[in-house]
Amino acid sequence: MRSARIVVRTGTVAFAEAGGELLALHGPDVEPFPFSLVVGSLPAEDDLRVGDGVVVAGGRRLPARAVAPARPGPPGVDARLMLRALDDVPGLAGRRRALGDPDDPERLLGRGPGLTPSGDDLLLGWLAMAAHAHREWGLPDPSALAARLAARAPGRTTRVAAAMYAAAARGRYAPVVGAVCSAGAAELPAALARLAAVGATSGLDTLAGVAAAARGVSPRGAAGPA
Repeated sequence: MRSARIVVRTGTVAFAEAGGELLALHGPDVEPFPFSLVVGSLPAEDDLRVGDGVVVAGGRRLPARAVAPARPGPPGVDARLMLRALDDVPGLAGRRRALGDPDDPERLLGRGPGLTPSGDDLLLGWLAMAAHAHREWGLPDPSALAARLAARAPGRTTRVAAAMYAAAARGRYAPVVGAVCSAGAAELPAALARLAAVGATSGLDTLAGVAAAARGVSPRGAAGPA
């Protein structure tokens, strides 16, 4: 078993650091992160031990289920169909105007308040969609940019956002994001609505990144190291 310590708490999620990696502990009603453990109740203690299928907190053994992250596969729809579907998402147009395009990662890294700042959500949405669709949609392979952002994120953004970039650099994305990237035409509206509902603006900001990928926007440094 690994020793772990809670480093960030919200009302529904406890983020624990274990061996330099972040784990998100939460109940089944929370949309999973790429590094989630689903538990029946959040531990009150900060010092934990984490093993296969269990979290030990204060002598109590809490059953825990690891959530498989989304991994890149082919996109479910073409870019034009994705853009048409995104046009129907309430509130997305306003977030796209507020954030602009993810053309300058240095400008967006850590931009905004919250658990995952808006600029990071935008970039992560682009990375996820490009990971699924770069061949089909003519985008650069996002792996170089994901690795660059993962290296620069610590100290520039929140601990949670930095962990999201580290996961992206390993080809791992939140399941709710992966569902949008891989959804077929029939499933796409429901997948978009589910992601749009995440957080105050986090889901919409992520979708703004998906929209940029569908329009062919390529952030600076996406084609290779800076």
